[in-house]
Amino acid sequence: MQISLNIILDFIKDFSPESYVKDKNRAFTGVGVGKRQGQGLYQDQLYLCEFKDFLSMEQRDNSVCMMVMKKPDQEIPKKRNLTNVVFANFEGNFLDFFSYVQASFSMVFNWCSKMDEYLIKNRGIQDILSLSESVIGNTITISDSSFALVAYTEGIDCDCRLTSRLIKNGYHDQDAIDLFTKNKMTEKWRDAIEIYESDEMNLSDYPIICKVVHYYNNYYSHIVMLCDHKPSSPGLKDLFKLLVDHLMVCFEKQWLDNNQMPHIHDSLIISLAGPNNLSEESVKNRAKNSGLPFSSKFCLLRIETEDASNIMLQRIEREITNIYQETKVTLYKQALLILIIQPLKAKDKTKEILSHYKDVLKRYHAHCGISNAFTSLMDLHLANEQSEVAIHSCNGTDICYFDDCYIRHLLTADPSNAFLSTTTKASLVLREIMQSDKKHGTNNLELLKAYLEFDRSATDTANLMHMHRNNVIYRVGRICDQMDLDLDDPKLRLHLLVAYEVLNNEED
Repeated sequence: MQISLNIILDFIKDFSPESYVKDKNRAFTGVGVGKRQGQGLYQDQLYLCEFKDFLSMEQRDNSVCMMVMKKPDQEIPKKRNLTNVVFANFEGNFLDFFSYVQASFSMVFNWCSKMDEYLIKNRGIQDILSLSESVIGNTITISDSSFALVAYTEGIDCDCRLTSRLIKNGYHDQDAIDLFTKNKMTEKWRDAIEIYESDEMNLSDYPIICKVVHYYNNYYSHIVMLCDHKPSSPGLKDLFKLLVDHLMVCFEKQWLDNNQMPHIHDSLIISLAGPNNLSEESVKNRAKNSGLPFSSKFCLLRIETEDASNIMLQRIEREITNIYQETKVTLYKQALLILIIQPLKAKDKTKEILSHYKDVLKRYHAHCGISNAFTSLMDLHLANEQSEVAIHSCNGTDICYFDDCYIRHLLTADPSNAFLSTTTKASLVLREIMQSDKKHGTNNLELLKAYLEFDRSATDTANLMHMHRNNVIYRVGRICDQMDLDLDDPKLRLHLLVAYEVLNNEED
């Protein structure tokens, strides 16, 4: 690797350096002692010499970069060719000066070597940031696309108001998000490819140097350095770039190891799919910045392949992503999670979407488990468990709905998982009828139960409920229309009866 001249100039800034190097990207693999004749030297080395030796070089190779140690009272000769020469005022002897510059090189080399070692040993992003604190010396935060905090320099004090709130909360709060929106920062981040600097004090108490990480044209992560302890300089930016280069490798390794696909919504879906203690407020904030609605008509699909290959799953992901625009696909623990999003009052298109997936599933010998519908992202963890139960109940079929297998699950599952049955379509229907009864003073829940238990006999139901037979037929018809129930379906009738038992157990 090479150390930039900008970094070296930062290290010797106390010696009032004067640079005559035009190439702003000049960098070196090491330092050496300049020979008197100035010939036979390497362009990738920075050569140090004393002022008197430089003056004696009559045929110096101007393509080689020289750093000349001089005394403050020694004047730089204006008539000499000073191309690629740096002068540094140093009161000590040449050996001390050479040792100082060489130590600066060694520190950066050792830091980069240690970061390489961390990557080989699969150390995390936080470890690399902690390692870098003494070299860079400024506060650095890393957040994901939903503005959740990933890592930060824990050993550096930070008094920036915005950054302090991010560190305290673990995510950017709504005030910060409103500030970003007001200043159209999301558009800027979307288009930011290179490292950029900003001194907009309405966004931070200090100038910042940033790197926005993009994958597949999606804004994925944000590395932000505050210039809160060291001011911005070309050398500091080059150090930051060395850190970013290593972090990028670390990001890619972690995404692969954690089976994550690089999409803006991944971080939030993965957080919600597993056990979590996220508050509703934090989920709403992160959903807004991930492009996901907090409330909608959701359904979660889980696709697994027989060989559980990430490469195979990525192929499936590429093929199904464009089938229906309102789906969000995430790779999670050797499975694809597909979140279908539809307007609350729209006609359900889940079966239509699945019809397009069938050929893909067959081609890759994959199976798909489907959760029940849900209306809040807070229920995604439950939906993930349902889809996992469904996929393990496929028994050779390509597709299985949780609603079709939950009775078998009740009979065979760990009793601690029985709570899943409370969110079946039948259970949700009964709960909605119960709420309506409480609101309107009706007894439709009791009426439907009697109708089902009497095997849809209107006469027997009327006798039990002390109603006219025609009234029973009318009210059951109304319930079916309102709840979208087809009581000619024997499986649905069974599910409703089981749901009544689940409801009774809860009340007991």
